[in-house]
Amino acid sequence: MKAVHTLVLLANEREARVLVNEGVGKGLRQLRHLDRDAVSGDRIAYADDSGRSRSGPGGAHHKMEPSSSEVRQNRETFAADLLTELDKIWAKGEFDRLAISAPPKMLGAIRDRLPKGLADKLTAEMDKDLLHTPLADLAGHFSGVAAF
Repeated sequence: MKAVHTLVLLANEREARVLVNEGVGKGLRQLRHLDRDAVSGDRIAYADDSGRSRSGPGGAHHKMEPSSSEVRQNRETFAADLLTELDKIWAKGEFDRLAISAPPKMLGAIRDRLPKGLADKLTAEMDKDLLHTPLADLAGHFSGVAAF
């Protein structure tokens, strides 16, 4: 019987680890470490103060709010860049399923951008930041959804 190979993504809003499991009892090994600044390049930043608009002649001045916060935009950009990298790794054809763990907002950003090919193989997702958890301890966190 062929071993099931699992690709595991652990991410937060600043960095990510891509791990591999090559079958039950084999544990996890790190394939890549990705840093937001290295993957996404320059972070999005707004000017110090928002712009102003007028409601009409002689009218009041109103501050304009950005359509989205820079934290959210940076999170979404990093999620998209992570998935581009993950898709390249997946394209090699060595994996059978995908597991993802990230804090709730990052998990949502990843889930919203997950390409169909990867979404079909997603077998486990957890809304936890496990990025700095030692490899030996990760299997216990995934025990309810996958066997490593």
